[in-house]
Amino acid sequence: MICTHLVGEIWFSMWPASHSSGYDQALNPLRAHRKSAMFAEYIQAALSKATYEIIEDEEPFYSEIPELRGVWAIGKTLEECRENLKGVIEGWIALRLRLGLAIPPINGHAIEIPSRAEAVV
Repeated sequence: MICTHLVGEIWFSMWPASHSSGYDQALNPLRAHRKSAMFAEYIQAALSKATYEIIEDEEPFYSEIPELRGVWAIGKTLEECRENLKGVIEGWIALRLRLGLAIPPINGHAIEIPSRAEAVV
């Protein structure tokens, strides 16, 4: 039986147990941990590139990441703005992965676009 899966649609997708060998099932938590660490490192690298300014608005703190087109956020405090920016980065990554768009590396951190894979069981 040949099963085709989109591997890593949002990187945390795993092979269903019915289509994996015992070896694959044992490695899945390790792979998920590595991918989670990769995301966290990329997000921290992106946040290190953020620029901040105060604007005239109800939420006066504005931030953006010039290297990531369209990634910006606002907040009532600097910390809220930074947390909002982190959420925007996460959503931006998920959307680009879903659409198959490239994600630019930042400070040596990269997230590669997954490809289709086939498993023969």
